Amino acid sequence: MGAREAGQKVLLGGGCQMLAVLAIALQEIAPQSRSNFIEHITIGTTCWLVEESLQYSKKRNSFIHLTNHIAKHFKVNILGLASGYRFTHSQQKLLRDYEIGYIKEGVGAGALSLLAQIKGLSPIEMIKYCEEEVEHLLNQSQIK
Repeated sequence: MGAREAGQKVLLGGGCQMLAVLAIALQEIAPQSRSNFIEHITIGTTCWLVEESLQYSKKRNSFIHLTNHIAKHFKVNILGLASGYRFTHSQQKLLRDYEIGYIKEGVGAGALSLLAQIKGLSPIEMIKYCEEEVEHLLNQSQIK
């Protein structure tokens, strides 16, 4: 809230968790000030979260549904962006497992990958760096 009061743009990384944080902040702001407050706030997440569906209905996307619900409740527009990186063709099975939902990223992974993408890191470069890090972590775990 302080960053926005100081006129700073804000990128919230973490998907649904950050939507909850945003909802709490909006609750504390006078209704007539909410649109101005949220004007330069973006939620950054991953394509995997955006594609996730609610358990009871494969037709409704959880993240988008929650975003729309909060926006409607507080009468504001919420900007959410997802990074476009995919691990479909990764050499690492651990990374390919993201594509089938076996692995969930941690808080901030979407915002970090979104910033990397905005700064010009190509999908091929991102996958390469992720594969190298997985290899490094696997090697570290074998040493111990």
